[in-house]
Amino acid sequence: MSIATLEELVTSGLHKEFPEVFLEDALNLFQSASPFDDLTSSVKVFPSSIDGYHTSLLILSKYSDKLLAVMSQLQSIQRTFELLQDVFKHSLPEEGPHFQLAAIAAVFPTNIRTALKPFLKAYLLLELLDSEQSNPAHNLFEEPPSCSLQEHTAHLELGRHVFAANARLSLKFLLRDLWLPFLKSTFYHRTTDLISGVFTESFVQRLQEYLEFVVVKGWLRNIGVKIESPSTALPPNLLFETYYAVRRQELFSIMIEYPESHPCLLDLRLCFQNAKLLQDLIDELGHEVRTRLLHPGVHTDQILLGYGCLVRALRVIDPSSVAQDIICQPVAVCLRARDDAVHCIVDRLISPPDDTQQSSQAVGLQQELLLPTPLEVEPTDELREGDAHLFAHG
Repeated sequence: MSIATLEELVTSGLHKEFPEVFLEDALNLFQSASPFDDLTSSVKVFPSSIDGYHTSLLILSKYSDKLLAVMSQLQSIQRTFELLQDVFKHSLPEEGPHFQLAAIAAVFPTNIRTALKPFLKAYLLLELLDSEQSNPAHNLFEEPPSCSLQEHTAHLELGRHVFAANARLSLKFLLRDLWLPFLKSTFYHRTTDLISGVFTESFVQRLQEYLEFVVVKGWLRNIGVKIESPSTALPPNLLFETYYAVRRQELFSIMIEYPESHPCLLDLRLCFQNAKLLQDLIDELGHEVRTRLLHPGVHTDQILLGYGCLVRALRVIDPSSVAQDIICQPVAVCLRARDDAVHCIVDRLISPPDDTQQSSQAVGLQQELLLPTPLEVEPTDELREGDAHLFAHG
């Protein structure tokens, strides 16, 4: 069966007598022209355990030729569809829409759409990198070394042709359910590379501008996502939840490095003000405090310093003192049980510091120990005591 055969049916007039047969023959022709036979087997080289971002990196670094072939195959499908659509237009125009829906269902069944996903994500990454290059003033991230946009110009241009809004067979539906999971994965990993271990800089405002100008006003428009309002184009807490997720494994270090980590703490405060993350902070940081600070191998002097840093840092990110009261309670109990606690306090306050950092720590510790007892929120036990009053002077 070929397009010429279909045209012969039109010439003979049989297509009007048997329109269902004509439609079925056209569909079989279209399906046989779809060159995806080896796609489901080739996609097995991409482990299912890696996420969208790393899959994209793998394809662009090692399988860019395969990506180009897939884009060419999609373009070939569109061309075949256009030829068949022209036949319908002049013979059975009322059957054209039915053929388009049937063609999409036949050529892109679930297994093919699943096999296409890694390559579509690689295309999404190329579009994102291009949006970053087009808006350097609001871009924070460096181009991945293995994914040079300059080396993938042909892939990008071919992809744009395939997913063009004015294509007669629009394939934008293939991206519809992919772009948001891909963005979440990519934004998380690239933010991790950018901010991990860096506590002396603030990033939230710049990341917010990146999402607004690079992602929403650049990338989403380029990949054909309909945007009713820029303010609602992305999930409302994407920035704050992503930033906190990156910082989650560093919470203890951030607290202990106060006051140097003050810019990072201000970023975290914005996260807690805009997303419901405080309970997770209490659980995660509380666990870290118990496992890393409150065990016999840690000297009392270090626990005291950790206590002072925790109280001051938590006060920055949670002015309500809810987190401070809950997280610091076990520290107070531990210090209360140590016989050398008072001696360490006095020694820390009267001994001259060795450097500026120790001086700052001593002054901060002294300030915390002289503070009145903080408000205790909803105590679970009437006999439970507040955190700071162990050393408070009334």
